[in-house]
Amino acid sequence: MDGVSPFFWRWPGQLRNWARDGLPCFVSGALPAYKVPQPREKNPTVREAVHRKLKKFLARDYLAKGKVVSLVSCFTVPKGEDDVRVVFDGTKLGLNRALWSPTFCLPTIDSLTPMLEPGTWQADIDVSEMFYNFMLDPKIRPFCGMDVQPYFADAKVSRISWVQWSRCVMGLKPSPYGCVRMQAFAEEIIRGDHTNPTNPFNFDWVSLNLPGDPTYDPRLPLLSKRVSSTGRITGDLGTYVDDLRPVGSTAQHCWLVGHWISAVLCYLGIQDALRKRTAPSLCAGAWAGTLVHADKEEVAVSVTQEKWDRARTYLYQMQEQLKQDNWFDFKTLEKQRGFLVYLTRTYPALVPFLKGIHLTVDSWRGNRDSDGWRLSGELAAHVGISEPLPYDGHPEKVQGVPRLSSDLTSLLALFQALRPPRRILRSSRVLTVFYGCGDASGAGFGSTFTAPGGGHRNYFWRLG
Repeated sequence: MDGVSPFFWRWPGQLRNWARDGLPCFVSGALPAYKVPQPREKNPTVREAVHRKLKKFLARDYLAKGKVVSLVSCFTVPKGEDDVRVVFDGTKLGLNRALWSPTFCLPTIDSLTPMLEPGTWQADIDVSEMFYNFMLDPKIRPFCGMDVQPYFADAKVSRISWVQWSRCVMGLKPSPYGCVRMQAFAEEIIRGDHTNPTNPFNFDWVSLNLPGDPTYDPRLPLLSKRVSSTGRITGDLGTYVDDLRPVGSTAQHCWLVGHWISAVLCYLGIQDALRKRTAPSLCAGAWAGTLVHADKEEVAVSVTQEKWDRARTYLYQMQEQLKQDNWFDFKTLEKQRGFLVYLTRTYPALVPFLKGIHLTVDSWRGNRDSDGWRLSGELAAHVGISEPLPYDGHPEKVQGVPRLSSDLTSLLALFQALRPPRRILRSSRVLTVFYGCGDASGAGFGSTFTAPGGGHRNYFWRLG
């Protein structure tokens, strides 16, 4: 399916109106009347690339005729070697400032791994044109116009050079929340009735595997939905915005889960990018930035070689700058820190060793001591620390704090491997550790050992 509107009549209850008209937007201020025309693109290659995209949007009614009170400007950034990505700016005209949108959480890799056990198969499904699948609130559309004239020489288009967005557009504050919420509603419809035995998401048993319980098994997830007839974890679905991850106990089961997801998406009028579909695998591609492996009798996570090499490069650059003069370009260091923080979702052991970088990035703010730690209240007043400075006043360069050197040494030790390591979450191979008590007094050294199952065995030995 390519360039469709939601089949709103197939959505249940209140969702039917939202699928037809879009989720209502929350207006918190005066809506703008910004009518500055879009500047003409001087680069003919870029102009032609934007022309192709806007022509597609017009043909699919993503951009449609209608009253225009305010114009959204756009600009381009490179996408690969011969394409551009069009970015629509809802901030410049003041529209984002007049709208309010709730915050919301996104899943992490920890949202997916409880669905897996050694031998679980995974695949990938991609929702095509995620934001354009869902309608924009009609009362906001006049304030979200677009001047397409600079990218068209066609006379017919010139007479309607101002058009309005009818879909959630990237760059508008409510769009991420609205689209993710509608996709979450669609996911609930996809999952359906879990008691139906023909449903690939069917389960009849929720397994609690909690530490401290006599039956606790470290090979199993803490919480899992299972089918009692097989004992296996049921088919499931992980959703990260437009990246869907069907999982199944076998390759065939995973195919069935993927087929079910695709069929329901198309039934609801949500586009499925079939060209991006991948076959079931025990080692599927990245999801939420992390590679998940269910082979080798274990569930493990890692990152791609490109990300691992990039992190190593950043750390060596920091070390070289530290040795040179210990002064770092603020924006460069901030970018490098952001990427390393991104990797902590896969490798949480990195977290304590990023503190030196955090303190260095914020060392200029004014409410810091000589080691970069933030001070507040009476302590800050006692030592004469100035008030914190706003981010807009950041300097071009910042000086490394004392602990940065040891933190970089530790990080480089963790990244010394040339290939990204697999962090094992659960394994089929388990070692059991037994604890006993010993007594070193008297002429004979002894120890009491308690075996599992309630049996007791006494072992005595001498040392020396």
